[in-house]
Amino acid sequence: MTLALSTAYGAKNASSWQPLLESTQRAGFKAVELNVEIPDSWLSEIEKSVTRGEVSVLSVHNYCPKIQELPKGRTIYSGYLLTSDDAQERYNAITYTKKSIETAKHVGAKFVVVHCGEVPSSPDGHELLKKFTLFGANREYLKDLEDLRIRRAANAGKYLERLYSSLDELANFAAKNGIALGLENRFYTHEIPSTQELCDIFDKFVGAPLYYWHDNGHAEVFSRILWSKNHIEIIAPLAKHIGGFHLHDLRKIVDHYAPGSGDFDFKCLLPYIKKEHCLVVEAHSKSTFDELSNSIKYLNSISIA
Repeated sequence: MTLALSTAYGAKNASSWQPLLESTQRAGFKAVELNVEIPDSWLSEIEKSVTRGEVSVLSVHNYCPKIQELPKGRTIYSGYLLTSDDAQERYNAITYTKKSIETAKHVGAKFVVVHCGEVPSSPDGHELLKKFTLFGANREYLKDLEDLRIRRAANAGKYLERLYSSLDELANFAAKNGIALGLENRFYTHEIPSTQELCDIFDKFVGAPLYYWHDNGHAEVFSRILWSKNHIEIIAPLAKHIGGFHLHDLRKIVDHYAPGSGDFDFKCLLPYIKKEHCLVVEAHSKSTFDELSNSIKYLNSISIA
C-alpha cells in the first residue's frame, strides 16, 4: 500500500518543485498529495516528474493550483465556499474545483479532496475551540456546545441544498475526467459535512464518483472537545464509502503532527483501512524532518502501510 506525503509539509518554504521533490524523497516517500500551496507555475515540472517515474501523485487537495485572489477574510484553505450565500462565490468555488479536477487528471491522481462548506453560526467552531482550549469542558462551554448544535441543525438546510447543487455539477464533471471526489470531514464544528450529512449525500448521489475522505486528526478533535462521543462514531457509519485518509498525529487538541510523534492511537483505524484506499500523511512543518521520516516506519510497524 503506497503512502503519500502531503506537500503541506514543505511547499510553503520551497522555492520550486525540485527541492520539494528531493526533500520528499529523502524522507522516504514515493508519492504525494498536491496541496493548496502548489503554484500553477510548478505543474509542468510535476507532470514531468510523474512521467519520468520520480514520484506519483495520489490526490490533489482543492483548490490546486494555489488561488491568487481570495475573498476578504478567507485563507487558501477554504478560499471559496460551495455553500456561500453569494452566488458569484459559489460559481467561483465550482470553477476552481473544476480546475483542481483537471490538475488531478494531468498529474495522474485518483482523487480531489474537497472541503464542502459551512453553516454560519454564532458562536462558530473557532470560538468554541478557543473556549475549550482556555477553560476546558466547563458549564459555559457545554452550554455553548449544545446551543451551537441546535442552531447548526436548524440552519443547515439551505446550505446543504446549495452543496447538493454544487456537487451535482462537480460529480458529473469529475466522472467525465475519470476523477473521484473525496469529501473530507472538517476541523470546526460549524463546517459541513457532519457524519449524518455525509450519509445523506451518499444516499442522494448513488453511483456518483463521491467518496468519504477521513481525516483522523479532525475526527479525533471532535471527540476530544465532546462534539462527538468518540472517533469510531464518526468513521464507522461511513466505512463503505471511504476513498482515502489524511493521517496525522495530535498532541491534545493540536493536530497535523507526524504519525507516531503524538498521542493518537492509530490502531483504531485498522478495521477501516483497505488496500485500495489512498493514504496521505498530512503532517505540517511543526514536525521535525526526523519525525516525518520515522512516521513511515511507525505506520508500517502497526500494519497501516
